[in-house]
Amino acid sequence: MTSKVCPRCGEPYSYIERRKKGEQVYLYAVHRWKEGDKVRIKKCYLGPEKDYIYVTRLHEDENLVLMGLMNHDRAVQYLKTLVEYFSEKSREELTRQEIEALKELVDTVNRVLSS
Repeated sequence: MTSKVCPRCGEPYSYIERRKKGEQVYLYAVHRWKEGDKVRIKKCYLGPEKDYIYVTRLHEDENLVLMGLMNHDRAVQYLKTLVEYFSEKSREELTRQEIEALKELVDTVNRVLSS
């Protein structure tokens, strides 16, 4: 049997609980274990099933949709969206800080790809 590992705490979990609140569904990793003759339960919040509605609205300019922990490719999706955002800007629109950060990121990506 493959153990399911909680992305929040790193411990094995028993199952994922879904809680609907309004239009949103939130996920929790449920950890169950025995202590003596008692069953203990701990729940770790994993975020929304799809994406964060309200915080995403704060990032509309970047077209960035923030997702919960169970979306395992979210980091790559964030990166692609941000690269697209910066590639649509002209060099004159970028701040000095953005230019320096982008240069550092390119160097880091090149190091990762060449190792």
